[in-house]
Amino acid sequence: MFFLKESPLFFSIGRVRFACFWEDPRLQCLATRVYSHFVTEPHTADVSLNLSFGAPGPLPAGEVLFEDAGDWRLVRHNGSFFCETFKINNGLRELRAELNMKLTEGQITLRPRWNIKGADGLGVWYMSQLIHPLGMQLETYHLAAKGEGILCHGAAVADNGEGILFIGRSGRGKSTISGLWLKNSKARVLGDDRIIVKKENGKYWLYPTPWLGNLGHIHPDVVPLKKIYLLEHECRHRFVNKTKPDLLRDFFPNLFLPYWEKGIIEKALSFLDGLLNDIPCVSLEFTPHADVIDFIRGDM
Repeated sequence: MFFLKESPLFFSIGRVRFACFWEDPRLQCLATRVYSHFVTEPHTADVSLNLSFGAPGPLPAGEVLFEDAGDWRLVRHNGSFFCETFKINNGLRELRAELNMKLTEGQITLRPRWNIKGADGLGVWYMSQLIHPLGMQLETYHLAAKGEGILCHGAAVADNGEGILFIGRSGRGKSTISGLWLKNSKARVLGDDRIIVKKENGKYWLYPTPWLGNLGHIHPDVVPLKKIYLLEHECRHRFVNKTKPDLLRDFFPNLFLPYWEKGIIEKALSFLDGLLNDIPCVSLEFTPHADVIDFIRGDM
């Protein structure tokens, strides 16, 4: 399932608001059903992007802030940020972005697609071209810069209206435990890989994101956060209490952050410190059996 959208396109992820504008009437945005949960009515944007279409050119020489070989690169040059992304299977440059230093405005060149079935002969650009990885970098920057939230390597479940956050790097069991909850009709899985935690009006909330995990599933609910579990695969179910420094040490590597901005990292650390002061957090060792759900519910 997909939908087509003419210019402009507005979307919001964890209340960070984006607006995209383009002038070419032959081009429409093509997005899958997952992205439809984040498309909104027109709004005042935190990030405003002007799009053009063609073969994206190379970046200028500058300070390389991040480079993932064959995927994407971020450069700082003459008071601007520049980003480029590549198509993994053929190495073609998919996107070139020039953004101001506050990452609030940008000029984007995208490689369009033509003759797509169902697009009535029009050209399209995929929302996924913009959302990953550039959109995720903009999201992490604005969440942390405002001191209001963080993007976590985690899974989230809404059970009886209460949010449970499971934190862990790849292989720790986020998708496994989410799959077990997904089979339970009383629970909703917000996502199994990247989850936003925000503090609003004195309460912490869990938000889904369009960056999918192994389950390929999200639910658009926003729920209050009740408890946090740091995941470990083991041969039995067990809760392990840890000291605050140990919790910070284990949680921090699971944050997505603009590591080139020291001040923003400090804001994210301050947010994480407050989160662990306010919300119960323990380590959960578990084996992938359905009874782990009742085990966790007994702890709530």
